Amino acid sequence: MNYKLVIICLFFLACNRKQFTNPNDLINTPPPPKLTYPIEDTLLYCNPSHFDWEAIDDDTLYPSGRVYEILYSSDSSFTSPTSVITNSSYVYPSTLFKEHCFWKVRARREEASEKSWGEWSNVASFRERFSLTAEYAGIPGGDQIIIKDNYAYINSYHQNSFYILNLSNPISPTLISFFTDSSVNYFYGMEKSGDYLFLLAIDDSAHYVIRTYSITTPSSPKFLGTCRLGNYNNYNVIAVSYPAVYIKTSPYCVSIINTSQIENPFVTDSIECKDYSINNITIFGKYLLLSSSSKIYVYDISDPFHPSIANSYNCISSTYVLCISGDTLFTANNSTITIFDISVLPTINKLGTISTSPYSFTNLSLYSNNCFVSHSGYILELNGVNNPLIGWVCPSFSIYDIAANKDYLYLLSPSDGISIIKLCKEE
Repeated sequence: MNYKLVIICLFFLACNRKQFTNPNDLINTPPPPKLTYPIEDTLLYCNPSHFDWEAIDDDTLYPSGRVYEILYSSDSSFTSPTSVITNSSYVYPSTLFKEHCFWKVRARREEASEKSWGEWSNVASFRERFSLTAEYAGIPGGDQIIIKDNYAYINSYHQNSFYILNLSNPISPTLISFFTDSSVNYFYGMEKSGDYLFLLAIDDSAHYVIRTYSITTPSSPKFLGTCRLGNYNNYNVIAVSYPAVYIKTSPYCVSIINTSQIENPFVTDSIECKDYSINNITIFGKYLLLSSSSKIYVYDISDPFHPSIANSYNCISSTYVLCISGDTLFTANNSTITIFDISVLPTINKLGTISTSPYSFTNLSLYSNNCFVSHSGYILELNGVNNPLIGWVCPSFSIYDIAANKDYLYLLSPSDGISIIKLCKEE
């Protein structure tokens, strides 16, 4: 009786051994790979993430190499998964994921006569700091987005139209108004102040104009007045401290528009800067900050129509972007972000710099203590000087502008509408 038991055990051992040692047997399929990254439902701060697993290295069993299939899905049942075929033990999917993602891998036997898939690996899961929550295609695209008080104002790309969205439900924007101005060819820049929207535009005679609209009722914008500026071709710098509107009207001049009579705005004065070229302007309280090729100038605008210079700060190189959060000024110059304390203006105190090399960025958006910088294909999240780089995201589409509101980022594409990114947190 004992001999029979031994024979049966040896028989089963031989069968199991045969499954993994005979390369010509159809039952010899690859074992399930072991997943190594990402696992354990971790929160990833850089995405799209790469997937990594242990390669099945056995040239005796699989002389023709290995092929892997990776499945990832927003649900653990893989109801509508995405499949990627690769011959490497890692892959970089070019996509943004939902907040929760599940994935698994299997390998394929590659003999010339037969190709057989092995068993699936265990399922692993992860979450991402930048998760693609929703996409809104209700607008054709745009190049500028401003978010104020749960409303998004969007300047349409090379059109004479702008859109207003209600963001009360941040993942499901509602288009509440669409305004087309037949008196201009296309809008070039936009700023909001109170119940007014100010847009730079080019009229039929190729002159630049500032157009004023009432948005007291966001669902029904109303044109109020216009002011002709000239034919300078770089009217992309605008700041508003109502009733004064400041616009760069030449390389060395910022014109001041008086909009106190909102239906009849007019140019009342200017800031002349003969010794430097103007890059950007922004307003903080009773001060206007102006950046040039080598300095940041501080103007006192207590009298908004007659500014007076109050201070200046020498910079190593040109500053192209100015963005303020609280008492902190973030400036951008290609691949360098410089942070200043402006709590005691007109004095400016430098806090430090952050290098984003090799990436160069032209847009900044601030939310809470976090700074999001973007260019056409990347977004970096920064948090102060001591812990500068938190994470990054590389969408599969171009980004023309970015805005932050609550726990969401709104990425504006020139042709794909708006992609809404939820900023997921550690649980």
